[in-house]
Amino acid sequence: MRLLCIVRTVLGMTEPDESSKKKPGLGIALGMALGIPIGAGAGMLLFDNIGLGVALGIALGVAFGAAFKSTGRSGKSE
Repeated sequence: MRLLCIVRTVLGMTEPDESSKKKPGLGIALGMALGIPIGAGAGMLLFDNIGLGVALGIALGVAFGAAFKSTGRSGKSE
């Protein structure tokens, strides 16, 4: 249950407390961490090349991580 709360806070689904500061690159790091294993699986199944899949997974993870960081702030400018 605690892990679900942490993931929801990191992805911006809930508003964190004012006392807890969000680290600047956390969304990108989370996207990369999820993109590597998904990309490796896709590389094995689709491309027969794990390296290509991992590279695509990292690229998509960085893109989605940056997108999650920039959206969902309900009009607040940081």
